[in-house]
Amino acid sequence: MRVHRVAILALDEVMPLDLAIPAQIFSARETPYQTTVCTFDTKVHTTGGFAVVTDGDLDTYAPLTP
Repeated sequence: MRVHRVAILALDEVMPLDLAIPAQIFSARETPYQTTVCTFDTKVHTTGGFAVVTDGDLDTYAPLTP
């Protein structure tokens, strides 16, 4: 099965549900997706009052594109 790469862009002041839904859908078992959450920086704040920290920013994941 071919694996598809999906990047979820988290912008500052993102609604937690808007970030969680695609992450949940594309990260489920038995799907052909490799999911990564990307940000312009490595940290964004949510409207829920907490921050999301990623392993890298968009430049980190840019080499993954064909």
